[in-house]
Amino acid sequence: MQAPNSCSKVNIIYAMISLNENVSYILGFRNGFPIKDVIRGDVTNQQKVVTKSEGTCVVIGPDQHPRGIPNCPFKVGDTLIITYKQGEASVEKYQLKR
Repeated sequence: MQAPNSCSKVNIIYAMISLNENVSYILGFRNGFPIKDVIRGDVTNQQKVVTKSEGTCVVIGPDQHPRGIPNCPFKVGDTLIITYKQGEASVEKYQLKR
């Protein structure tokens, strides 16, 4: 009678280990993938509007990535305070620097 019970315990332990490895892989810990790259920080800085076309202003951040602001009421040359997520192209918030 003990063999089936021992076999069940081994299966449970194996399932727990397997689940742990799968969760670690999904979260990226297994391959040294830094979880901080998934959670991106906000970046706020001042940038000038370099071009405007069809109502979309374009600013270029310090990372040299152009970012568009749709329905932009500003003019080329205006200085804006922009906030965006590090590594992303979209601008989350913007306002004219006064």
